[in-house]
Order: sequence, then structure tokens, then C-alpha cells
Amino acid sequence: MTVEVSYGVMVPAVEVLRRQSEHCTAIEAYVRRECGIHDDTGLLLAMFAPPAFLVLEAAAQAIHLAGQVGTVTADQLQRAVETYVETDEAAHRTMNDLARRSGQTITKWEDPTAGIDPVGPAQGGAPSGYGSAGQWFGEDISSAVDTVQRSIDEITGLPDDVRAWGGSTGGVVEKTDPQSYLVTPDLGRNEVQELRWSAGVVLGGIDWLAEQLLGFSILEEVVFKPFGGDFQDIKKAAAGWSNTSAAFTAVSENYVGLLAPTAEGWRGEAAEAFRAAITAAAAAYVGFSQAASYIGGLTSNIALVSQLACIAIGKLLKSISQKLIRMAAEAAVPVVGWAVAAGEALIMVQDIISKVRTAYTLIEMIITAITGFIEGKAQLLQSVHLIEDIAEYAFRRATA
Repeated sequence: MTVEVSYGVMVPAVEVLRRQSEHCTAIEAYVRRECGIHDDTGLLLAMFAPPAFLVLEAAAQAIHLAGQVGTVTADQLQRAVETYVETDEAAHRTMNDLARRSGQTITKWEDPTAGIDPVGPAQGGAPSGYGSAGQWFGEDISSAVDTVQRSIDEITGLPDDVRAWGGSTGGVVEKTDPQSYLVTPDLGRNEVQELRWSAGVVLGGIDWLAEQLLGFSILEEVVFKPFGGDFQDIKKAAAGWSNTSAAFTAVSENYVGLLAPTAEGWRGEAAEAFRAAITAAAAAYVGFSQAASYIGGLTSNIALVSQLACIAIGKLLKSISQKLIRMAAEAAVPVVGWAVAAGEALIMVQDIISKVRTAYTLIEMIITAITGFIEGKAQLLQSVHLIEDIAEYAFRRATA
């Protein structure tokens, strides 16, 4: 197979790969900071925190491996550059020896990698206004999905002759800045905190009567126990996973962006092996991006169901409070009040019990959403295994 080398392509490609490794380091730190459940003092968060931690750790380790793949691949490419330079220099010495013997002019050796311009800033990044609360909770989520799908189409549509990919080849560039997507989530309202505060105001002075009638505290059983902890962590994790998905899509795009330029400027068995490894890594990273987006959607579903449940429970508590206040007021009126209270007490207690059961049903909806997350984590774990396979292949090639 004919070997053709363009240092103006290979040297910048090393830089782009090292940048992807740095991006992965930043993404890993971001996932650990933004995608975890840190306050799990309530029953619901205590149920969600362990599987969320499992997913976070698996994802963080996969991202760490992806960073190592970038470093190892860049090191291999750098060694290839150095080998080609050494070969060219040896050929130059041979030509000078022949020239000296024949009395011709001897030329000075010049390092072909010297003077190559560094890669400029990434050509693209997150759009203006990226990371608003609406983006992750209903307004612009489809755009993120479309971005991931475009990357999948680009990779799965690669032709057999990779040199034909992508239209214009041009020089080596970094297409997108992954770290531009790692924004601090804008969480908006804290509905759970509002529920806890308003429930205390609405029922705080009358909850004793509910405890006498029902045998338990509505505030404790319906509000404080299930909704303890910081539910904003769920919103933050949902946005964090979505941002991570977008960032890893950008990493994949940067890998894919190396295919066309290197196909034009570097030919040979080593070049084909390099492009095969780049294509496999890019495909694996798109798969991981999809999985992160899916986990973000499951987490967002928990946040949305919790938000709606809190609003509904707040209305139920207001109605329960009104009935309890009426029962207390009527019971305080001698004789007549007692007679009225005796006639209506059973109906009102049954109505209160019905509303408490409805509140429990709403809480069970949150549990169902958490169960969906637990069942859905397999998709991310599968993508993690694929990255592990890519990393193992890269490490074996590096030590071969």
C-alpha cells in the first residue's frame, strides 16, 4: 500500500485529540458535580439516590476512559509523526551522502513539523441562551435530540471510502467546543420547598385534629417524610445529563471531523487503522450521548411528576385544612355545634381520608417514575461497556 504523509494534517490532528481528552476531564468533573443526588433525607430521594449514584459512577468512569482513549490515540499519532520525521531525516542524510560523493550541493535538513500553525478555537459551540430552565423542562428539548440524531446520521452514513465523507476536506479544525455545553443548570421554582412551607402554614395549627381522627400526622406522612431533602437535585441532574449528552455529541463530532482531512493527507495501513479507530470511538460516543440524553429524560420525568404532584397535594391539603378547621369550629359550639359535628363528622372524615389516599396515589406516581429510571439505566450501562471495549482496543494497540 502506498504511504503518503502530510504533517500539516497529522500534527494538528494530535492537538485536536488532546483537546478531546481535556474536554472529557471537564465533562467527568461536571457529571460528578451536577448529576448526583446529594441530599437524600426524604423517603423518595432515599429511594432514588442509590440507582442515581450507580449511573453517575458508571458514566463518570466511561467518560474518564474516553479521555484516556483520546490521550492514547494522540500519543500513537504523535509517535507516528516522529517515526515519519525520522524516516524522512534518514532519507535526507542518504541523499546528502550521495550528493557529496557525486560533488553536488548538500541541502540543510529542516524539520517538516516546524512552523505548522496550531489549531484555532473551536468553530462552534452551544447556542446563545443555552441552559435555560425551559430548555430542560419542556421548551427546547427536541433541539438537543435533533443534534444527537444528526451525529448518528453522519456516522452511520459514512461511505466505504472515507475520503468522500463530509464534502469539503480543508484543514484540521475543532468543529465544536464541548465545554460550552457544560453550563450551570437554571432550575427555576422549588415546588417541593414551597409545598413544605405552605403545608406547615395551612395545616400547622390543625394537624393535631387530623392525628386524632386518622391516627397519624398528615404533615408528616404526606409532606415531610416523603418530600424530605433537596428535590432541586433532581432538576439539576436532569439538566446535567442533557448537557452531558450535548457535550459528548460535540466530542463525537470533533472525532468525525478528523476523518476527511486525514483521508486526503495521510495514506497507508497506519492511516487506515487510525481512521477505523476514530470512527469506532465516534460511534461509541454518540451511543453514550444518546444514553445520557435518555437518562436525562427519565430524570426529568421524575422532576416533572414531582412538580405536578406537589401542586396537586398542595390543593388537597388546602381542602383538608378547610374541613378540619370547620370541624374544630363546629365542635367548639356547645350543644348545637356538637349535634352538627356529630352529623357531618363521618362524611368529612371520609372525605379527608379520600384526599389523603389521593395524595398517596400522587406519591406512588413519583415512585413509578423512579422505578422507570431504575429499569432504564441499562441503556447507559450498555453504552459504558462499548466505551470500555473501545478503550481496551486502544490500550492494546498502544502496547503492541
